[in-house]
Amino acid sequence: MRLVTKAALALVRGLVWAAGNAAAISVFLLTLVVVYGVVLRYVFHSPVKWTLEYSVYLLVLCVFLGLGHTLRENAHIRVDVVTQYLPERVRLYLRVATSFLSLGYLVLLTWQTWALAQRSLLRGAIYPYSVTGMPAFVPQLLMPLGIALLGLQMIVDIVRDSRALRRKSSPQGS
Repeated sequence: MRLVTKAALALVRGLVWAAGNAAAISVFLLTLVVVYGVVLRYVFHSPVKWTLEYSVYLLVLCVFLGLGHTLRENAHIRVDVVTQYLPERVRLYLRVATSFLSLGYLVLLTWQTWALAQRSLLRGAIYPYSVTGMPAFVPQLLMPLGIALLGLQMIVDIVRDSRALRRKSSPQGS
């Protein structure tokens, strides 16, 4: 059982790492696309229509695929005005409890964003501003994928924090 848990946690870590790298690459590509569009528009007076569309797609990719990595790196914004004064054990309990609540919300959000992408696929939807004809479901799939990776990373964090709580409650204290 422990081997399966270790393998599952390693798989999630690998997926979150890969998604985080994809998000980082998308920031670089987004920069290139925007600079390219600006230079062509203002220097050569020859605007390119597709740059706005692909900038939006790359931004969606960056945001949603970066969610799990941001959680793994503990870089999400937290308000700890009260919790910073609590004992570490109480903070761990609170973090596990709020992670479970957040996980419930993420399951609903993943389900709904998946349903959105599925409806777009079935209807053959294309965004009104699309100049390339990209089907709407393609960028929409990034939402449930990124949210699901965030949820999986949250499970990894719950396991880590639960193990820390068990270690702290053991008779040796280690």
